[in-house]
Parts: sequence; C-alpha cells; structure tokens
Amino acid sequence: MNHMTASLKEVAAAFTEDGRLDQDEVGKLAQRFFHDAKIDRDEADTAFEINDRVSKSQKNAPTWPSLFAAVVTAYVLEDGRLDDGEASYLQGKISADGSVDNAERTLLQAILTSGAPVPASFRTWAEGAVK
Repeated sequence: MNHMTASLKEVAAAFTEDGRLDQDEVGKLAQRFFHDAKIDRDEADTAFEINDRVSKSQKNAPTWPSLFAAVVTAYVLEDGRLDDGEASYLQGKISADGSVDNAERTLLQAILTSGAPVPASFRTWAEGAVK
C-alpha cells in the first residue's frame, strides 16, 4: 500500500493493526497529514482514532505524541485562537475514554503554551488534565 495514494483511513488502519506505531509509520503519517499543509476535521478525527488504537502501547515511536499534537493543533488553532466549539470538540475527544494519555497531554500542553487565546473554562480543564 502506498501511504500517499491510499485513503488516510486505510493508512491508519494498516499502520495501527498491531496496536502500535513504529518510527517509519510515524514518518509516513507525518507526510500524509501535512502533504497539503492544511489539516481538516476529518484528518484531526483520524489522528484521534489512531491515538485511541495505539495509546495503550508502550512500544510507540517516541515521536508519535508530538505528531499527534501538531496535527490536532494545526486544525483547532488554524485561525490563531481556540473558540468554544473547538474547545468542546477537544474536551469531548480527550474525555471519551475516561483518561488522558501521553499524546493527549502533549496536545494540551502545546495548546496551552501556544500563546493562542483559549476559553478560560478550557484552560482550567486542560491544566487539570495535564497534571
């Protein structure tokens, strides 16, 4: 399968079949996500789906959390701020499984330290989630 011509969903399914991501797979995912320099909602959703499939593994490439954070941050902060709808989207996605994993903490830290305006309620929730 060619990771650049197959659908992102197909690539995600193939790469996460074993429940983990190796360095080569993370590199190919980075190429796939950022091939057009823009992240849309479907791509952000797919990043969350990938993370849900691999978050329990201790054998993921160490670069996965930063790629995950970069993908989702590019989507939610596209306009330089986190609005209420985007904050709700993130809280729903991150809270869905009842825990905050390493990649999600990396995402929250990236948003909190980005300098972008965020709703006060989100900041409070996110600061509690990264502790």
